[in-house]
Amino acid sequence: MCLSWPNLRFGRAGSKASTLETWAETTAFRSEKTAPTKLYGAWFCPYSQCTFAQLEELADHGFNYQYVEIDPYRPRPDGLDSKQKLSIEEKRRKYPAFVKASPQGLIPALSHHRAAVWGCAECSQYLVDLLENNPRLSSGSCMGGSSAAERASVWAFWELCQAKIVPHFYRSLMLQSKPEQQSALESMLQGMREASVLMARQSPAGFFLGEQYSVADLSLAPWWQRLPLLQQYRGFQIPDEDEYARLKGWWEAVSSRPSYKRTMVDTARLIANYREYSDGTATSTIADTFARQPDLASTCAMSVPGIA
Repeated sequence: MCLSWPNLRFGRAGSKASTLETWAETTAFRSEKTAPTKLYGAWFCPYSQCTFAQLEELADHGFNYQYVEIDPYRPRPDGLDSKQKLSIEEKRRKYPAFVKASPQGLIPALSHHRAAVWGCAECSQYLVDLLENNPRLSSGSCMGGSSAAERASVWAFWELCQAKIVPHFYRSLMLQSKPEQQSALESMLQGMREASVLMARQSPAGFFLGEQYSVADLSLAPWWQRLPLLQQYRGFQIPDEDEYARLKGWWEAVSSRPSYKRTMVDTARLIANYREYSDGTATSTIADTFARQPDLASTCAMSVPGIA
């Protein structure tokens, strides 16, 4: 197993970090060239991180895969990070294997033997189904829940987070008027309160399922990790109130999970990368979907597969 990280501009490993600053490059990605499973992702993308973290957890139980870094955006003349998306033709020329796996050019995407899957929820569900009955990986790797009731709760939580928290995270970051930003932040907090209630009903502490780590945790963790971006650009912080205590305890459990920690990158690097979202100049699929859509009620929780 060869561990390496692409030549990207991350924060320096070993430098002083806050509790939300760990570096993915210190443990790198799994780059076994003969692995039948390939993940096409981007270091800055929370949707990619969701699948990346799931694969890292499975890797701890013997599952091999290759991480392939994709930059879906057009480079800026000044060298700063961009959110100006490449056309599908440009992506096909630059990353032919990726576009073969993801015909719309969206990340994350998986290729596994002859199968191709793209989209965050779709990749997570595929991996859960693929490995559910694998005797070599069954111990400790049942990330979809151990029973029918748990599986139902896991996907219910996933849909709640993706419908009532994630869209408002992006809208609060991308909308330019103060009233719209505040409305989006209030909607996000309402979603968080609902998530906290659902989580507390499921288990009093730890992960969403208590002691068992699952894809339910990954449906929210990459965006919770990015809350410092909202603090930087919108002056937002989670209120210090009991309503959010279960979620704060949950984040302590998730951010301490070794497999998840291996997918985290420098918060300062993320802040710089999301600058075009904050000033309203991004042209990504996320920007087109969330910032320019007045009626979020019409957006299904599973309808935004990833980014382009």
